[in-house]
Amino acid sequence: MKRDMDLIRAILLAIDGAPGAELRELPNFDGYSHEQVAYHARMLKQAGFVSAIDATTFDGEDYLELSLSWDGHEFLETVRDGELWKKTKESAGKVGNWGVKLLAELAIGAARAKAARLGIPLA
Repeated sequence: MKRDMDLIRAILLAIDGAPGAELRELPNFDGYSHEQVAYHARMLKQAGFVSAIDATTFDGEDYLELSLSWDGHEFLETVRDGELWKKTKESAGKVGNWGVKLLAELAIGAARAKAARLGIPLA
């Protein structure tokens, strides 16, 4: 299964938008199977972007708890804005091969360019 950065971003946004500090179940996203969402959640854990507890309760029901790590919050803040996310993906497509670190750098670059257009000085 290929990594889908739109799904990665959607999962991070869902965790961040959870009513408590954790997301208690995997969300459903249009166009993605439960297996795809679970796979990407596991990748987020492997990358250190989320902490996760996956267990079965004594009732036999599946139980999941996902929360953002510091790195997860940092990455999400670089890709949160929809307009900047679109520009980041366009830039990444021009580069060709890219990973999460380059994607974050491109997002930061897009944010810096937006700040400059708004007249916000950056040191």
